Amino acid sequence: MNNSGVVVGTYSLDPLDNSTHGFWFVGKTYTTFDYPGGAQYTVATAINKSDQFVGLYDFPNDPDNHGFLLNQGVFSQITFLGALGTSPYGISDTGEIVGQYTLDNVVTQGFTLLNGVFTTITYPGATDTYVFGINNSGQIVGAYDYTPGATVHGFLLDSGNFTSFDVPYAGAVWTYPYAINNKGRVVGQYWDSNNFTFGFSAQVSK
Repeated sequence: MNNSGVVVGTYSLDPLDNSTHGFWFVGKTYTTFDYPGGAQYTVATAINKSDQFVGLYDFPNDPDNHGFLLNQGVFSQITFLGALGTSPYGISDTGEIVGQYTLDNVVTQGFTLLNGVFTTITYPGATDTYVFGINNSGQIVGAYDYTPGATVHGFLLDSGNFTSFDVPYAGAVWTYPYAINNKGRVVGQYWDSNNFTFGFSAQVSK
């Protein structure tokens, strides 16, 4: 949701059908959309103040995600060079896009995209780095692990410096921060040792 109250998201009409569609919602009006060319799976993940949307899509019989930017009704594909899958999850009001990509369907790395230039984000020493959100100060949140399938930790990336954090609740195993606002407040999810999922909100930066 942006400051003008425009909401973007995803819906499905049939729980037995893998098809999903994007939408935006303004006032009391829903507008739906799909990535052109017969996409089976369209997901809108973020919107900025200029009503630029980012998201991901795939086509039938294609297991890999591809990214898109929707700007004034025009779709642009977002693909990290050489990646099997590219998933944009956030966009700032300056147009900086963040997300993640996979090169071999095993290892995941984060990225930023600004003015057509990709920059890889890798948490130091991590095997996988997942990037989900960015605010207008350029602060980025995401998650990382040292071994696939093992404990996942959250992180804040601010001016090139990483800060790791975990939800401080008993039994918490995985911490996934999904978004950060302009006041440094983060929202996300965490999983406990019983595989139950909970939401959280935390102040991680001033």
